[in-house]
Amino acid sequence: MAAFKDNIGRATVERLADAFRGAHPEFPRDAFVERATAGLDALELKARVDHVAAALVDALPGDFSVAAPIVSRAIGPTDYGMWEVWPVTMWVALAGIDDPDRALPLLAELTSHASAEFAIRPFIDAHLDRVSAELSQWVEHPDEHVRRLVSEGTRPLLPWAPRLAVAANEPGWAIRWLDALRDDPSSFVRRSVANHLNDLTKLDRDLAVATAQRWMARPSTEVEAVVRHGLRSLIKRGDTDALAVIGIDHTAPVEVVELRVHTPQVRLGDALELDVVVRNAGDAPATAVVDYAVHLQRANGRTSRKVFKLRSVRIDPGATVELRKRHVIAPVTVRRYYPGTHVVDVQCNGVVQASGAFELVVDDQTAPGARP
Repeated sequence: MAAFKDNIGRATVERLADAFRGAHPEFPRDAFVERATAGLDALELKARVDHVAAALVDALPGDFSVAAPIVSRAIGPTDYGMWEVWPVTMWVALAGIDDPDRALPLLAELTSHASAEFAIRPFIDAHLDRVSAELSQWVEHPDEHVRRLVSEGTRPLLPWAPRLAVAANEPGWAIRWLDALRDDPSSFVRRSVANHLNDLTKLDRDLAVATAQRWMARPSTEVEAVVRHGLRSLIKRGDTDALAVIGIDHTAPVEVVELRVHTPQVRLGDALELDVVVRNAGDAPATAVVDYAVHLQRANGRTSRKVFKLRSVRIDPGATVELRKRHVIAPVTVRRYYPGTHVVDVQCNGVVQASGAFELVVDDQTAPGARP
């Protein structure tokens, strides 16, 4: 399985070079390719993006008002996607930071090829009022990619991105735009809104819950899904207020009556298999939100608990349901596994109600695999 970083290599650089030469005959194609590929293979993904962006700074005219139309002509007619255009968006952040009136519309154009969620953040820090005015217009943009840029680019905990200065003091500063996008017709946009709300749960739990409660005052199928996904971290922690927002009574008489671990020994790369039996002991239908957690061994002998979604199920009075899960434990580059006894527990409506264990056997962590 090829690494993501390998998608930005010499072939990608040459495709960009050809597009720029076609739009601007004076573009120094060969010099750009040489500069952009020098040392590229030794870099990780984000560093490759920045490296190619820096090469574009050298290759394109230094006057942003001259360079911006060249970029538009070069990229606009192509079907280039993330790997070619991500470095171009970062070039905008480098070369156009002092010219937001030209740079922001260019980012809106480029984001349909590759999300400009990283590139817009320096503009937010440097030109907050100007960017805010643009975002207020973009929430009604006909292109879903531009609308998503509003919610994704302003995320307070956007992965791989530095924190926004405004969000450090006011985590919910972008809620005004989330309000406009929470029931966006595009699921692509709504998922970004949910991820933004989930970020807020980690910085200002009360604000996140209050926002979700306000949204649920006028519920729809779309808004309910956004709220459920946006509160997922709190729900996994058993936060009773978050559960209440999605209509779950943590005091409902639903209980885990059995946990069966079918794989007492799991070899790294194989799967943990378990069954969970849940019963409604009450006299009215009730909903059970069932999650499971794996306590992963660390090098220092301690464990870290990682919660995974199992299922939400409506159970009739006196009835039981059986849920089955196959959880692959595969080698990945971002996590190292350690052999030994691992605990797995099951929680229902936020309360841990059953536990089991399995032995993890670790032979090799270098084989390609997917995050479990």
